[in-house]
Amino acid sequence: MRRQADARVWLALATFPIAALLFANAFYFNKQQFWTAMAAGVFVLAVLAVVIRGLALYGAPADGLDLAIGVGSFAGLYATFWVGDKLVRFIRPVSGSEISAIYDLRSQAPLALIAVLLVFVIGPGEELYWRGLVNWALSSRLGDGASVLVGTALYGSVHLVTQNVAIILAAVVAGFVWSMIFALRRRLFPVIVSHVLFDLFLFVLAPVG
Repeated sequence: MRRQADARVWLALATFPIAALLFANAFYFNKQQFWTAMAAGVFVLAVLAVVIRGLALYGAPADGLDLAIGVGSFAGLYATFWVGDKLVRFIRPVSGSEISAIYDLRSQAPLALIAVLLVFVIGPGEELYWRGLVNWALSSRLGDGASVLVGTALYGSVHLVTQNVAIILAAVVAGFVWSMIFALRRRLFPVIVSHVLFDLFLFVLAPVG
């Protein structure tokens, strides 16, 4: 049993190059069809997570505290990014064009379709893979503290291909928060709630820019 668990951990970590390639495909090689490429790539990663880990983790019971943590962390992240947007534009004016480049992606598809992809594919799928698989594997080998730091670094690193400082910083900040929640709660429900709401508000309902 221990040998099987170790094999799953190493197999989970071995999927990282696949994640990096899929993110590069969406953000760089196939940027003109970003939403299709991103949704397809995240779906592949979510399937990998389910195949490697099985369904036990994803069926973990959630409670009211998980929901409160999910909604509360989203609200905190959104407020942080709203304030950060104003500060960054003031301190580093060139960031305005970087932030605008993020929202240019909204023009590639109807907002209703983007919302559906974010809520049902991209948000949940990213958490199944990054927290449910990668952070789980890192925690198994390195412990919770190191898994938060290394998991955040890996999540941020796949966004380097964007060459957009605003996107990279956003990934690092949000990735750290979601990694911390997963380390504390050991459940995906609160991070999925937080991630889905964050993406939905940031890209569709109330963009901070």
